[in-house]
Amino acid sequence: CFFFFSSRRRHTRYISVTGVQTCALPILSLNAGMQLIVAASNGATTETVLHAQLSQLPPNPPGVTLVTLTIGGNDLLRAIHGDPSRIEKHTTTLVNNIQRILTIVQTTFPSSLILIGTIYDPTDGVGDLFSPDQPLPRALEMLGHINTRIRSFARQPRIQLVDIHEHFLGHGSRYADPANPHYDKDDPTYWFTSKIEPNARGASEVRQLFWNALEAGLRDLKGDR
Repeated sequence: CFFFFSSRRRHTRYISVTGVQTCALPILSLNAGMQLIVAASNGATTETVLHAQLSQLPPNPPGVTLVTLTIGGNDLLRAIHGDPSRIEKHTTTLVNNIQRILTIVQTTFPSSLILIGTIYDPTDGVGDLFSPDQPLPRALEMLGHINTRIRSFARQPRIQLVDIHEHFLGHGSRYADPANPHYDKDDPTYWFTSKIEPNARGASEVRQLFWNALEAGLRDLKGDR
């Protein structure tokens, strides 16, 4: 979904493409002069963003634009349910779409700071999202490749990585399994309310990750001056 914030006083705006909306409220609370414009879409995919959501963005104003982007999970789910022989093609298309989205945002908002998130794995590396003990290795390969490319995109200037995938490992369906390589013995807690949706703790973790990335991104911007 998209969230658009603009401040008439400070010429700042915040745009979010994300399934978790908890990072929006603290930003609003810091600046009462911000205006919120929502152009959300349930079940959004990279195609939805490219052909529907991006077209709803207003023209670029003066000042810095903050953009948060988490996309690709729904594309991945559709690919898993589709023809297994087309997974590689789906992966290429998804990655290319993410790159196109970043290019359009950077072109539309050249002074933007983009926070881009990786896609989490609710199975803690096992891959049995739909059928217990029946892993889908091709799906895990697809997820790994997509996240690798997302991390590579974040090496560009003014793009900051939010590694949700790495942070959530050990807090999915195998959170209580000491034999899982991602088991977190110091915090063996479950961060999902269903197979793919985060619970309150998971949403809070996503919020904190984005705030940490925002602080790091702003430090980098100040260092460039």
